[in-house]
Amino acid sequence: MDNRLFFSATQRNRDCIGDVLSRIIKKGSVLEIGSGSGEHAVVFQKRFPGTIWQTSDPELVHRKSISSWLEYEDLTKKMPQPLEIDVKKFLGKFH
Repeated sequence: MDNRLFFSATQRNRDCIGDVLSRIIKKGSVLEIGSGSGEHAVVFQKRFPGTIWQTSDPELVHRKSISSWLEYEDLTKKMPQPLEIDVKKFLGKFH
């Protein structure tokens, strides 16, 4: 089932964000907090093939979208499935 979400902001800002990230990302792993639709993740995984891009989002609908994007872009063997991380749960511990 195709659960991909499309956020218009991704089309507008992915190149600018990618250009900034290219200054700091070389190899290794990236944990993206609040991955939303997953569109940025698949774009950046392709742009930075030496990196493993780990997505996360607290919303099930977003995690389903991410998984659909991974399948659509044939990245299921390169990228792990999204994690359920909600940073709001951790913020209360520090206030």
